[in-house]
Amino acid sequence: MDITKLRKVEEFGKKYCEKYLSKYDPEKLANDWYYALVFFFDHSFMRGRKDVVSGNFERKALEVLEKTLKEDLGYHLETLKQKLQQNGVNNRHDRNMIADTIDFIKGIPNNNIVSYSADRVRDKKEYDLFQELKKIRSVKNKIASFYIRDLVSIFGLPVSDYRAAYPVDTWVRQLSIKLGVIDEKEQNLDRIRDKSIEMLLRNNIDPVLFNQGAWFVSYHAYDILIENLDKV
Repeated sequence: MDITKLRKVEEFGKKYCEKYLSKYDPEKLANDWYYALVFFFDHSFMRGRKDVVSGNFERKALEVLEKTLKEDLGYHLETLKQKLQQNGVNNRHDRNMIADTIDFIKGIPNNNIVSYSADRVRDKKEYDLFQELKKIRSVKNKIASFYIRDLVSIFGLPVSDYRAAYPVDTWVRQLSIKLGVIDEKEQNLDRIRDKSIEMLLRNNIDPVLFNQGAWFVSYHAYDILIENLDKV
């Protein structure tokens, strides 16, 4: 295992933050419940399908939410789900996820999922938050930790339990195998997560940045190769 390569991946985590997270306004996330909700949906729609498909469903959902929920948080959820379906959000899992998320934010201070989540992390209860988010239908381990990972990056929050902020998908798993972080025979995602975190911390590598960098390097591999062809 080459620690130098691991550190380079960690550096790519900063590129991930620049490309994908710099567009968000931290102050607005902390104070505008609807803007915070959109940030959550930017993560919760990204599940098990092509990003362009997820983005299209999210766009159609937000068209409806802008006209209904944004003006009235008490908008009838069954009516909302009907309007979502009529507007092309034809995946019932998406509609149920939206409805459950709305129920969730109704029960937290200021209806703001981001400020609530940040406070949970500050209180060193990020794993409790991780478990809470998974009660929302279609929000599984990967989505919950994906959201928490990016949230702690935006606000620069210290993480006490990296299990809550280390999503494992195909990209992260494959690169971790290539770099010797995990054994290629390992299939259990929780063990992949836990072994990766343990190894990274042992070598003073930030698991959050490494995770973001691993995804970035894998997803943008061809672009990175082309940019560096003169060095190959």
